[in-house]
Amino acid sequence: MKIEDLYNDDFTHYLRDLGYIATDQTRTGKALCTVGEVDIMIRKENGTPVSIIEAFRLSSCGTDNTVISSHLNKLLHDYDSAGLKRNFVIIYAEAANYNTLWNNYILYITDLNSKKEFTGKNKLKSFTR
Repeated sequence: MKIEDLYNDDFTHYLRDLGYIATDQTRTGKALCTVGEVDIMIRKENGTPVSIIEAFRLSSCGTDNTVISSHLNKLLHDYDSAGLKRNFVIIYAEAANYNTLWNNYILYITDLNSKKEFTGKNKLKSFTR
């Protein structure tokens, strides 16, 4: 089991403690050759998906980073087959200097739509700090 999965398990339990219906490793959408597995899915009481949460570990971020685009591609283009209104990203920061990572992430995400590795029809419309 990857450490990211343990983090996701903890966060899923936290969401459940808050009263959300949260499932982890839900099979939906598409991956390269199979059905994709979202990290966390929030559902209504009837089981209808409300939001997808894609989580990943990040230790550094520069202009040539591919980790961020890869995960956002999965979230926005592969996993969300229902066209949900709101999806979220959780970043497990593992950098020695958090402020440097955060500032570099802001620069990267602000320029996301021009990144060649960020593909698909859905583009970033806004970013909230």
